[in-house]
Amino acid sequence: MTEDYVASTLEIKINEFFEKYIESKTVTFYKLEVYDNYSKEKWVLEKRYSEIDYLHRALTKLYPNIPPMPGKTLFKIKSRDQLESRKKQLEFFLQECAKRKDVESNPNFKAFLEVDKHSPDLTYNAPNIVYENNELPQGVRDFCFFEEANIMYIACCDMKIASRIDAYVTNVNLPWEKKSDTHISVGSVFAFKVVQDKKGIPHTFEKLWAKSFPEQTGVVNFDKENLVLEVGLDSGTVVFYKTSEESKYLNYDEICRVKPHTARVMGVAFDSKPGYIYSCGSDNKFMLSEINYLSNMTEIAQSNAGYTNLKFDQKNERVFLTNEAGILSVFLTNTFPPSLVNVIQTHSVNCIRGLDIDFTKQYIFTGTTKGDISVLDLGLPGKEKLIKEISYFGGNLEIRIIKFNPIDRELYTGDQKGKITVWSLKTGQSIYAWQAHTSAITQMQYFPKTKQLLSMGKDKRIVYWQLPENWVKDAIKKFQDENIREINNSRAIEKFKKQKEKGDDDSSDDSLDGWDIPEK
Repeated sequence: MTEDYVASTLEIKINEFFEKYIESKTVTFYKLEVYDNYSKEKWVLEKRYSEIDYLHRALTKLYPNIPPMPGKTLFKIKSRDQLESRKKQLEFFLQECAKRKDVESNPNFKAFLEVDKHSPDLTYNAPNIVYENNELPQGVRDFCFFEEANIMYIACCDMKIASRIDAYVTNVNLPWEKKSDTHISVGSVFAFKVVQDKKGIPHTFEKLWAKSFPEQTGVVNFDKENLVLEVGLDSGTVVFYKTSEESKYLNYDEICRVKPHTARVMGVAFDSKPGYIYSCGSDNKFMLSEINYLSNMTEIAQSNAGYTNLKFDQKNERVFLTNEAGILSVFLTNTFPPSLVNVIQTHSVNCIRGLDIDFTKQYIFTGTTKGDISVLDLGLPGKEKLIKEISYFGGNLEIRIIKFNPIDRELYTGDQKGKITVWSLKTGQSIYAWQAHTSAITQMQYFPKTKQLLSMGKDKRIVYWQLPENWVKDAIKKFQDENIREINNSRAIEKFKKQKEKGDDDSSDDSLDGWDIPEK
């Protein structure tokens, strides 16, 4: 896809620059003309370079790919040619920012342009916190939600390297010491009962039980059919716990412990029919362990890079894996050992940390540590060999997690710096972003019925966000969508003309550069 941004509701021009005498010195000002295409309002502002530079620094902290600013100079610029050049660069910066919906909705940007004063209709609806819990003793690495019983399992670990090392040293049993189960907790798993009101808004997390480990916990997965909780540890060990409805999920018994990996477990799943444990790790291995014969461990595949995600589709007997080299692999589990049916190299060769699959809309979404987002066409079961990447986009974000909203056709990404970014599948552009956590967001879940987004991170916080029905007023959204269609049509016409000029009538390129992604 191209890097062109859709046209903005706002247009900004810098018509001139002039000087004012302030506090015994001469200061250069730039006259900005702002025009709102929706309300047809126009207003003029006077801004200094330092004010625009402050805006640039504020936006750079939150958004990827912010346009460049002209650099500062050691001495005051006095030459008219240099001032004219700086004026053009500042105008370009502001114009490019105004073309982006995520920046247009930013409070700093709106305050800078005095939008609320001159164009009050152009308001963006922000997400609100409906529940927050910051009482976890450790940072979150993963969680899973058993919605039928409102039980949430959260894998936590100590995020401080120094304290982890101290704990590891203390937990070591020397040869002459008596072995003991007593240890300093490095990782842990908590089970909470989530109490909700009639509207589905959580108001209490009641702790049911906790289990501590002398090492970091990495992933958790709950098999609701068999009421089995799987915990993956950093040593490469997978631990299975069995619970029951009769005990109101208060009792949990360890039923097995297996060590299929030599490094961190990155994904685990349980196939109850044959009794197989599927797991992948940062040791580059995809393994199968038999729950009835724990000594039987089969290496299914060895990747060229560490695995990062595992998703098991039990209904259609297939496993999806991602790795640190931007590769998605698909295995069928109706054979022993599972057979590899497709390997897809996404547009990015960077580490895929985020993976989400919508088995209804038949899409796969991946997000990398460099901010690359890929959309793949999953297709119907049995067509796994035809899975292909249909578009890619993104920005300079260290993505940790990605979630899809099929109703509004939006993607939500959580990154290493605690930001949540909303992406539109209509444009491939981010439309809203906010600082949700003070450190890395490690897991999220979207609830379509209540339009809530649950996020957790290394800052020990559990936050439920109530997302707005629309990010902008319906009338403005309609105006912007019509604008998008016009731009996409003009892109298609322009591309068709270029193909005609080249005599390339049979080009297989998407005339919309991958946008709009068709709704299935």
